[in-house]
Amino acid sequence: MSIYYIFERAFHPDEGFGLGGFGFKGDNRQFSFMDDGASSRVWSMLEVDTSQWQKEFDQTSDEFIVESDPSKAPTYLGNRYEGYDSVDTRPTGVARVSGGPPVADGIQSLTIQIATRGKNHAFPTEYIADLRGGTGVDRLYDWLGGESIPMNPESRLLIPDLDVQVGITLLIDRHRKKMSITSNLTGDGFPNSEVFIHDNAGGKLMLNTHHRIGSAAGQLIGNHRHLLAATQLTIDIDDAGNFGDSLTAVRCVDFMPWDTDLLEIAGTTSFSLANWNGLHIARDPTEEGIFGLDTDDALPIPGADHRWPRDRRDAGLRNLFDEPALSDLPHWNH
Repeated sequence: MSIYYIFERAFHPDEGFGLGGFGFKGDNRQFSFMDDGASSRVWSMLEVDTSQWQKEFDQTSDEFIVESDPSKAPTYLGNRYEGYDSVDTRPTGVARVSGGPPVADGIQSLTIQIATRGKNHAFPTEYIADLRGGTGVDRLYDWLGGESIPMNPESRLLIPDLDVQVGITLLIDRHRKKMSITSNLTGDGFPNSEVFIHDNAGGKLMLNTHHRIGSAAGQLIGNHRHLLAATQLTIDIDDAGNFGDSLTAVRCVDFMPWDTDLLEIAGTTSFSLANWNGLHIARDPTEEGIFGLDTDDALPIPGADHRWPRDRRDAGLRNLFDEPALSDLPHWNH
């Protein structure tokens, strides 16, 4: 019936990671829906054929690609270059499509789940002893990594995974020529991330953009499944299921590091496709936080910055010391 391509990407917008990221090479880019030339720490692309409404994928599937773009360690860590071109260093992922068959005059419902994880193998692990086998810290290693990981020469250090999950629901109404989309992005608060979907005619629709919180050293330890961003919208489609030029958004929020409501910023819920995409692309990916520092210029204290999101309008001195509560997000039930 129709084919869609869902992209999920985690990236660092600066040329290099800050102090909290130990100075590794960044991706040096803005938010983007371009297929090529958009470097990412971990990215995936899932091909969804609506005529195959029950299917599971892993990174060996032709329809599901999970990759990392090259990274490089800073000088004080040996300038190590990693191309992620071996099985031992590539990121991993799984995906699932479930739902019902296409309905000519009704509504087809599809649920899409994607989960990816990858490690910074540019870390000079070949100079470090096998901490897992040598010290018997198997449980600690598994907790830090998020899963039981076989040891190999590229994973001798306790390097945590970058974890990202995406849950998308498509309601395809071919009679009214409308598609309703709900997209929830969860995972580690660091780094930035984006989700978008292509139709089979090359039309592109942004779903989520997330500005990172904290630092790599603080956010990547463990798979915390923070709610990062969520979007709900309805867009026009043609007979082939390709995107039209008109959409209505119900909600679009980046929850971390602040409760940033993009519809409040836009002042409207009705958009052309170009204006909707522009709302996301125009976001500043290196927004400065307290004291004018970028969010990853914090001290690299492992596990110290697993913070819940909070409402920007409630960002007083109290929030420097108190643990945020659900009341800090009065406009969204999560």
